[in-house]
Amino acid sequence: MKTDYTKFGRRAARRLVLTAIVGLLSLPVLTTNCRDKPTVEDTNDHLELIRYIESNEDGRYLFRTDSVIFDYPYTKPGRPGVVFRDSLDSVGRRYFTDIPNYWEVKDFGAPFGVVDDAEVKVTDVFYIRIVGDSATSDSTSVALIPRYQQRVLHRWAYFLRFRQDSDAYAGWLMHGYNGGIPHEEQFMEIIKSNGDRFPGDGRDYNHIRYLVTITIEHRGDDGVLDSTTDSTWGQQSNQAYVLVSDIERIAKGDRLIVRTLDPWSDSPYMIVSAEDDIGPVYRLMHRPETGHYVDTIRSPMNSDRIWNTINFFGFRLPDRPGGIWCVPYRVQ
Repeated sequence: MKTDYTKFGRRAARRLVLTAIVGLLSLPVLTTNCRDKPTVEDTNDHLELIRYIESNEDGRYLFRTDSVIFDYPYTKPGRPGVVFRDSLDSVGRRYFTDIPNYWEVKDFGAPFGVVDDAEVKVTDVFYIRIVGDSATSDSTSVALIPRYQQRVLHRWAYFLRFRQDSDAYAGWLMHGYNGGIPHEEQFMEIIKSNGDRFPGDGRDYNHIRYLVTITIEHRGDDGVLDSTTDSTWGQQSNQAYVLVSDIERIAKGDRLIVRTLDPWSDSPYMIVSAEDDIGPVYRLMHRPETGHYVDTIRSPMNSDRIWNTINFFGFRLPDRPGGIWCVPYRVQ
């Protein structure tokens, strides 16, 4: 039967066409599944993953924002006699969750086997007011006009559902962490007092690999199930991660040497150490030669945290994603 769209008007006609398209797009979903329904609704998973980051000990310390920007004086190369301070006005945070389709079966192999996974991107925007004082010839200081800057920090968490839906956080546990990767190429490492080294630039991050299987149902015209076919392929996480269990362990009070080789000789790094016994350290890395920066920090003796991070800033492009990144370590 031919439909007379003039009875409905153009807007209604478009609505009918859209409904038909949505119905057609829904057909593959109805005919490809391996579970009757999701164990937990996506909206609930989204909220539980965010709650994990905000309230669980792992999430709070690895995604903290209160140890990144400090109102400490520092200087910049090329600006002799000027002392700067970063005043943090506010921090804006956004979450982006990637929860796969429930009809996909993911096998991570031994020892985990078939479990659900999810990835969460945490974006923090630090709204900074940079103030400076310039020394004059008569030893007085002149306040410079403040500059405003937004510094963006992207971090990611990789979750596996090891437990039951009725457990805390709907069974989700953080399995991998990505503290951000610098947007410009350099070589950075952190040296422990015993000589052991670990990367400070994300080189130890790896994609998490698994097998995906979906079951396709074949039905006749009468809707009766004739047969099923399994389709399996290899896949990997969207981001690269260090496993939470593999994050470097540091003894309380251990001395850490931070060293980088940067091809951009005009972009020295400022570091914010994890808090030591006297509080946070906010300073420029020392440059013994062009393109080579080094500094020494000391992990706190009295830390009550499991996790700390060393936070890096690049002066070259500080307001771009990757201008800030965090290197985690575990205090024992």
